[in-house]
Amino acid sequence: MDPPAASTFTSASGSVNLGVRKRVDSSPDQALDPNTSANHNKRSRVSSSDLFDLCADFSGDSDIFSALSGGRPRLSAMAIPSSYGRSNSIGFGADRLPSRSSLFETSFEDLSSASIEYTPSLRLDRPLSRHSSFTSSRHGSPFINRELMPLPGSGLEDATMREIRLAASASLLPPPISPFPDTSARHWMRNTRITVDYTSPTPNEVSVRLLGCSVNNFVYFTRGNRVHYKNLNGSANEDIGQLMKLKEAQGNLRALELNAKFQPDIMAIGTTKGCIQLWDVKAKKMTTSWHTTKEISAMAWNGPILTVGSLKGVIRHYDTRLPHSKIKEQSRKFSRHEGEITTLDWSVDGKYLASGDANGHVLCWENGLGPPMQVGEAVQRRSKKILQSGKISSVAWCPWQPKVLATGDARGILRIWNVSENKHSNALPSKLDARSVMTGIHFSPQCKEVLTTQGARIGEPVPINFKNPKPCLENALSVHSFPNFTTVSTFRLSVERAIGYSVLDGTGTKLIYQTPADGKINICDVWSKRKEPPKIKKRGSMLSITSSDSAYSQIR
Repeated sequence: MDPPAASTFTSASGSVNLGVRKRVDSSPDQALDPNTSANHNKRSRVSSSDLFDLCADFSGDSDIFSALSGGRPRLSAMAIPSSYGRSNSIGFGADRLPSRSSLFETSFEDLSSASIEYTPSLRLDRPLSRHSSFTSSRHGSPFINRELMPLPGSGLEDATMREIRLAASASLLPPPISPFPDTSARHWMRNTRITVDYTSPTPNEVSVRLLGCSVNNFVYFTRGNRVHYKNLNGSANEDIGQLMKLKEAQGNLRALELNAKFQPDIMAIGTTKGCIQLWDVKAKKMTTSWHTTKEISAMAWNGPILTVGSLKGVIRHYDTRLPHSKIKEQSRKFSRHEGEITTLDWSVDGKYLASGDANGHVLCWENGLGPPMQVGEAVQRRSKKILQSGKISSVAWCPWQPKVLATGDARGILRIWNVSENKHSNALPSKLDARSVMTGIHFSPQCKEVLTTQGARIGEPVPINFKNPKPCLENALSVHSFPNFTTVSTFRLSVERAIGYSVLDGTGTKLIYQTPADGKINICDVWSKRKEPPKIKKRGSMLSITSSDSAYSQIR
């Protein structure tokens, strides 16, 4: 059989030799022939420069490629002028893998150049064999499509590439910083679904304060005229213990207060007949007791001093360090309120006492002694008072600003006051209208947030105004940022479950509150405890090592 002649193709740039492709039959005789084997291994190839010239002239006609390659294009023959002009490259195409290149050698300006754009007309869509290393889809391209890129000279090239760079760099940016701290109620507020049954000795009394929590997270509550306790750190099925039972001749329980800061194991209780008792909760026994002539309505501890308020508006200070016979005799008495003392609270540093009554008045006392401080809004020419429209239901001092006081009333109004000396008003511009009975105020010791507890709604339901919504915080636990009162988180209860008295746990992160309608004590997670920075251990220097411990002395 005559050997086939070499194929020659003539183009505008000259004639190009396409080489000879010899067909060899797989017969045993020809396989043993050394001449045949030599001829089989020899094959002429087209140079890369000639092939680029050929593709540049006939890149628009895909039939020429099919005719030159016998109807089926080879991988090495699919030279496309997509990489024309690059060193050490013969082109990239739909049937050719891209060569390795460094990330730092890639320029965004090359992507917008017309010399590296891929021409869709040269792509040959055909099924791949099962031995192919390419994917099943042949429509992908590592380059930017001509239709997606702006036209040269349109002025949009720089803007488009800027958006590409911004989109690529957005994935490398750190996550956005939350405006709330890590200890905020925004991240931690949830209902623990832990409940304890309780009963009040005076169900019709709203101002009774018969709930307390020790620094060891023991909750103390009442069931009738008996005081019980439960360990919050224990299991949910742990039994409830009984601390004491009040005799009928001593009246009904009216107030319960734990001395968490000075004496964590001492608890004071007050009754409707003026009986005051001090109990050691650890030993479960009464340490001392005395009687007064006034019915007790509120109590607060300031170190060893027990402050007691009565229904007649009288405030007394008892020093519990004195002997039993002298506690009542050496007490100090102040009577400036004209109504029932509803709430008492000492500041964190123990310098100021705030007392609220049923007439909406709040008095501040320096060191608990009279006369009251001139704090509030001007009532007369030389007199200032803190006066609100409803019965004062709660007062609380700010832990990080000892001279800042928050007051809440039964009309749902929360006000902030600064008790520093000021010729003008001591009221701060911050104000909150919950439109429901405010039953408690608690400042967070972990972050600058304040929690308010609300009871029943005040007045008729108001339609919601979407342009200026002011939601009613009825039967809800609401956390606000301080001092602008922006809502951080809200936990709502059903309409039938109004929130009563509440306290914080020993860590200051959980709220323990009563719902008198169903006789339950509930626990809610509010904040997280602040993480202390790790302590760095100091290592001694080589100069501080004694001679007996040195390596030199051991060698000797």
